[in-house]
Amino acid sequence: MTVHARLATAVASLVDRMDEDTSDAWDSLTGLQVLLVRIIASGDHVDRASLAMVARTARAATIPSLQSLIRKGMVAEVDDGGGTRLVLGEVGRSMLDDVERARAAWLRQ
Repeated sequence: MTVHARLATAVASLVDRMDEDTSDAWDSLTGLQVLLVRIIASGDHVDRASLAMVARTARAATIPSLQSLIRKGMVAEVDDGGGTRLVLGEVGRSMLDDVERARAAWLRQ
């Protein structure tokens, strides 16, 4: 295994452990919901149709998870003139701020 491959494995392991240790900050979201929030938070233009494709998940699984995020105020649909796109809602932005603070605290330990 090359140095870069070992480094990549170590970084992935570190991120997995950090995510596991800070999972409470995700407000009990499912793994799929966490993935959807991360995709939407990336800032790329994402709509309902492309979300499942980017998440590599069947639409039948994505839509109920997305609906739950919308009901909770974590995600919203906005009309941008060329159709609708998904954006983080106020609750979603606040939760991501909490996640970032939890990760920063974890790194300081």
